[in-house]
Amino acid sequence: AREFALWLQEQVAQALESCLYQVGKADLLLADVELDAKVQQQALLASKEHEVAAAQLAQMHAEGRALALGIALADDRELLLRAQQEAEVAAELHIRTDEALASARSV
Repeated sequence: AREFALWLQEQVAQALESCLYQVGKADLLLADVELDAKVQQQALLASKEHEVAAAQLAQMHAEGRALALGIALADDRELLLRAQQEAEVAAELHIRTDEALASARSV
């Protein structure tokens, strides 16, 4: 009976050792899964930050283009205003020239 008790005690010790090994293995697997989750979370966060930075860059580019377009339109308006003024002066000179020619012909 003593030999059986020793054998049984050895079997229980081996089973306990096996359980502890499995628990340790499960802890390592859980730690690995947690680490993977953290890595994926960081990658997702970095990806989102990259997307936000890209969107901000695109917005800045669009704002720059809008500003450049606004400056170009302002220059175009200024050029148009100058051209209109010159056209008015030219029209006035044309009228005066026609009047002077008419006056000269009637003399």
